[in-house]
Amino acid sequence: YTNNTLDRPIVDSIKLGANTGLRPTLLTTLNIDEVVSLIPTTGHENELALVIPVNKKGFKDSDTKAGGKKASQIYRIPLNKEAQAIIAERLEYARQVLGYDTVADMQKAEAAKPAKEKTALFFLETPSKKEGGKPTIKKLKNEHLNDVLSKIETKVTLPDGRTIGILENLGSAGPDSVRGKYLYTLDSKESPKSGAELLRNLHTHLAMRSGVDPKIIDYLQGRLSNEAIFQRLGYWTVGTESSFPEHVWKNLDTFTSWMGREAGVNLRMYDAATT
Repeated sequence: YTNNTLDRPIVDSIKLGANTGLRPTLLTTLNIDEVVSLIPTTGHENELALVIPVNKKGFKDSDTKAGGKKASQIYRIPLNKEAQAIIAERLEYARQVLGYDTVADMQKAEAAKPAKEKTALFFLETPSKKEGGKPTIKKLKNEHLNDVLSKIETKVTLPDGRTIGILENLGSAGPDSVRGKYLYTLDSKESPKSGAELLRNLHTHLAMRSGVDPKIIDYLQGRLSNEAIFQRLGYWTVGTESSFPEHVWKNLDTFTSWMGREAGVNLRMYDAATT
């Protein structure tokens, strides 16, 4: 998949999900104009973030507990370096495909479009049958993500001969056992959640293991928490393009460094996109 330009958006959207914990619905409908460049601060000179309407499908608890609408109309999501690199590459690639001179010009034009006409950041292409013709752009769907994830095997044989995989469903284990159930692909039908939805659970688990503050995890994933409440109810009022508090950036760095140090996964930095 990663060597095929036409399939790469699927893989990149999965990697963005693994780094952010966003729900699949948000991954596949993330629009080009929902990416913003933050105002530079010391140590954070070239940061990107997501700014998404709170009523967009994929956010949990879009209304207040009392049943009223939230005061804030947007939800700002900070991104670690890997997620930013993926998004920067997709923006540049979209610019080339859509024929704009600059990414800023493209985002300005997208922001002016009605909601139904906006272009998603991750899109699929069907090459034109005419020489020199423009490709046909199609929407990315959850099924595309799950098809790739179903091909990723998580089955491991230990030195003592035991076979293990991803441990899931501990809550359904019997009272005398907490062994749970092993899943051997990321799109296992034996789990209530599979594919891109399971990937979100994995992000939560790994972020917890790496030491990220649980409140920050909820905040990043669009769940209700103290951090989210401050922002979504308007108590934490900042400019759309303002940078984030230092403790948020430090939590993102904690996840990235732990993945390399403890999990043995070095998050790959992306080169500039090319057609």
